Parts: sequence; C-alpha cells; structure tokens
Amino acid sequence: MANCGGTHLASTGASPEIRILKIDYKGRHNRRVRIGLDAPLPEVVP
Repeated sequence: MANCGGTHLASTGASPEIRILKIDYKGRHNRRVRIGLDAPLPEVVP
C-alpha cells in the first residue's frame, strides 16, 4: 500500500470517522478501497 504525502492533522482525534464504501478487487494482490468521511475535515496544520 502506498502512502500519500498529504496534509496532516494536529492530532488523530481531529480526524473524522472513516467508512468503507466499496472494495474493488483489481488482481490477486491489489485492492481499490473507496472511503467516505462522516464529517467535514477540520482545519489542517501546514
């Protein structure tokens, strides 16, 4: 699994709940996971 270098939160408690919407199987070892956030993202730390 590859990690992105996106924005970071001040603490893990600031992250909204994550829901798994769909899992696509793209081969023997590959999955595409679609996620949804239950709340808008809080202010991010630059």
